[in-house]
Amino acid sequence: MLIYFNQDDVDRAIRTVAAERGDAWVKYQVDWKLTSPYAVRHDLVGLDGLIELYRHYRKLTDRLYTELDIPKISIENSGREWSKYEATIDTVLMNPPRTAEAANLD
Repeated sequence: MLIYFNQDDVDRAIRTVAAERGDAWVKYQVDWKLTSPYAVRHDLVGLDGLIELYRHYRKLTDRLYTELDIPKISIENSGREWSKYEATIDTVLMNPPRTAEAANLD
């Protein structure tokens, strides 16, 4: 069972984490992620570049999620309701889908 956590608004998600973790976290993420050949090739710099990198990553992971023919669920977790998400996961694991179709639990 694949459990795919995602957030609809990538920009807001990254900015929220950046605000919580501070400038040191942003610098650390930017310094190692945006020096990759992919980021350099796409001219990704600073916090905006980090957000754009995650937008690209999200498109890729969404496509992979759609294409995988395995039991899976997608949980949009921007509400940060961790006990709710845990209960959802417990329910799905106790009663897995009979087919490989995704259970969209956004």
